[in-house]
Amino acid sequence: MPHGLQKSVPASIAQSLFKLTFFVVVLLLRLVSVAECPANIVRFDSPHRSMIVVKVRVNGEGPYSFLFDTGATSSAVDPELSASLHLSVAKSVKLDSWETTVDARRVLLESLSFGPIHAGPLTVLVQPLTEFKAFDSHLRGVLGQDVLLRSNYLIDNRHHRIEFDYDDALLAELTGDRISVAPVRTRTGDLESRLIAIPVQMDRNTGPLHLLLDSGADMVVLQPHFVSPVTLPRGTKWMADENGKISSASTFHKIGRAHV
Repeated sequence: MPHGLQKSVPASIAQSLFKLTFFVVVLLLRLVSVAECPANIVRFDSPHRSMIVVKVRVNGEGPYSFLFDTGATSSAVDPELSASLHLSVAKSVKLDSWETTVDARRVLLESLSFGPIHAGPLTVLVQPLTEFKAFDSHLRGVLGQDVLLRSNYLIDNRHHRIEFDYDDALLAELTGDRISVAPVRTRTGDLESRLIAIPVQMDRNTGPLHLLLDSGADMVVLQPHFVSPVTLPRGTKWMADENGKISSASTFHKIGRAHV
C-alpha cells in the first residue's frame, strides 16, 4: 500500500514557532496577573493572626517586609536595615508611650514606596522590632501613619489585600454601618491628629471607651489605669515564635463583649 508523503518541518521554523508560543504564554500569564491584581490593590501576608505584613521599597532597594500599622504615628526600620542601606542619621526625638517617654534614634530615607504610595524624603525611627520579629523573623520595618495618611484605602482581611481609593469611587460602593471616630490624645494631653479612635461600649456599666484603631495589635489593649483587678478577671496570653516555641507571656484581663 502506497504511503503518503511525509514532510519534515525545518528546524529554524520549529524554533521560531516555539519562541512564538513561549512569548504568547508569557504574555497571557502577565495579562492574567494584571487582571487579578490591579494597580490599586496590594496583597499582604498574615504570619500571625490579624498581623498585616506588606512589601516596601526603601531608597529603591528591596522589597522588604514591613508591618502595616495604623497605630504607629511614625514609620520605622530595624537597625540592620539602617546599617545595610547606610541611612543618614537624623536628629533624635522623644518618643511617648502610654506610660513613659524615651529617646529614639531616627534616620533619613530618600524614598519609601508601597503600592501606589511614594513618599520621601522622610525621617523614620530606628527600632529593634523584637516583639513583632517573634512571629516574622524577616520583618525589617513598620509602615506608620506618616505614610499611610497620604491615601484612602480599604483593608480586606478576608482576601488579604488592601484596596486604595483614588477618586472616592470605592467609598460610594461600601455598604454597612458607618461609625463615628474620636480624636486621640497623648499621655500629656496633646491632640494626635494622625491617629484614629472609635467609641466602644462594653458590657460593664460604664461609659463608652475610646479605643485606638490599631492594625498592629491583635487583641484589645487597655491603659493600665483602666484595668481594675477587682472587677476584671485575669488570664494569660502565651505568644510563640515562628518555630512554635514559647517566647514570652503577658497578663491580660477579660473585659466581656464590646459593641461598636
